[in-house]
Amino acid sequence: MDSKKNVKVLLVIMSCYKNRSLWEKLKNIDNRSIIFYGNPNQQDKYILDNQILSLKCEDTYDYLPHKILLMIKAITNLTIFKDVTHIFKIDDHDTKFNANTIDNITEIQNLSSLHYGGQLLQHYYLYNKLVEFPSGGIRSWHFNKCPVDSYWNNKLYKGPYTTWADGGCGYLLSKKSMNLITEYYDSNQDDIFKNHIYEDLMIALILFHHNILGTKIEKIIEGDK
Repeated sequence: MDSKKNVKVLLVIMSCYKNRSLWEKLKNIDNRSIIFYGNPNQQDKYILDNQILSLKCEDTYDYLPHKILLMIKAITNLTIFKDVTHIFKIDDHDTKFNANTIDNITEIQNLSSLHYGGQLLQHYYLYNKLVEFPSGGIRSWHFNKCPVDSYWNNKLYKGPYTTWADGGCGYLLSKKSMNLITEYYDSNQDDIFKNHIYEDLMIALILFHHNILGTKIEKIIEGDK
């Protein structure tokens, strides 16, 4: 039987400063959560204040991969989160959760040995492959979402795909996975922006190279699909 006593889940809510009007309501749903956003003008790489984690990065769509990586680095480094075994990433306005969400996550079968999972796996038929030209995968998904002066404005993503847990429906990462992702961030900071535009796919690609593949989990939140 899977033991739950050593499992501690943190809900991490991706947001941006322009959506700050949502923050107070979101914080009040469950204090076992944080909201993170980008603030390129701050001095420290990350600052946690009353469940709000501000990160030293741009707050625009094209910097979502960098924002996710820096959030994970903060979770792995801040002492207050030293007992966290898993995070569950959701979005601030198009995913819905409640006070029972974290308790429901802790009931996932074999959670203590689950390193990467999500409610919706994309391209599950390519489960154990890395492919350059999948039959699916929208390489222009980010069009009209990036700043007009961005490197990614109307520029197709030409990188590889593998099975990924769709970010709009939430994904789960263990401490082991977070540590591996942080190692990637520390070694590839100069290349992240031009190599990745889809944060959820990026997470899957990083873990793929460590033989960690996504596991489909039962529906826990209401996602955007």
